[in-house]
Amino acid sequence: MKLQSIKIADAKQSATNVKGRTEGKAFSELVASIKEKGVLVPVLARQLKGKDKYEVIAGNRRLSAARVVGLKEIPAYIVEMTDEEAREAQ
Repeated sequence: MKLQSIKIADAKQSATNVKGRTEGKAFSELVASIKEKGVLVPVLARQLKGKDKYEVIAGNRRLSAARVVGLKEIPAYIVEMTDEEAREAQ
């Protein structure tokens, strides 16, 4: 597992992660927190094969909130996982 900053433009949400609402009071509070303090907890992501793009396995709400705030990068732990391992981690 490697910690690095990834460009938000190069990150996509995992289609299999159905958790994480991006509306309501809790999400608004997350946006406000990230606006004030930045992203304090890195997302978990894997690099897409043959590309400089990433799939966020865990942390889709943080990714969405960082987009709302207008951040250009987000801290991420980059891991190698199969599709099955990614679903288990979610």
